[in-house]
Amino acid sequence: MKLNTAMKQLVLADCSVFQNLDRAVLSLLAETARAEVFLPGELLVEVDEEADCAFVIIEGRVGVLVPGVDEPIHHMGPGDSVG
Repeated sequence: MKLNTAMKQLVLADCSVFQNLDRAVLSLLAETARAEVFLPGELLVEVDEEADCAFVIIEGRVGVLVPGVDEPIHHMGPGDSVG
């Protein structure tokens, strides 16, 4: 997925974590952000893993799994963030 800086800024502005940030700050974040595609079943983060980035979901759904539970305990979708 290829997004230009303006499109990334719109995605970030729609995410609740970033909604109250100044436009200039959103612009800086958008310039450094990159879009990634994850395949079904691919792992984004693990429990207790030290975060060095955040993921904003643009499309699709992400299941939240916990050790010892076979099914997702929660689902996240467009506009949600994790990490």
